[in-house]
Amino acid sequence: MNIQWIFPDNQTWETNVGNINKLLFTMEVVDSISIKGVSYKTVRKELVVREDQFFVSISLAQQTIEPDKEPG
Repeated sequence: MNIQWIFPDNQTWETNVGNINKLLFTMEVVDSISIKGVSYKTVRKELVVREDQFFVSISLAQQTIEPDKEPG
């Protein structure tokens, strides 16, 4: 299934996954997603249906570290 990642600056990146169930389950058990070395949090997952295709759109927001949860 095609996945469209929407970054905070509205740029998109498209990928394909063989098993959408595994991806969605994994996203429910982790706090953030690292793409190209930058951490994001998921703010929205949406099934987009068009006349001749459908795909999952995942909107991301910049991940921030809360002061009381900083590593170290």
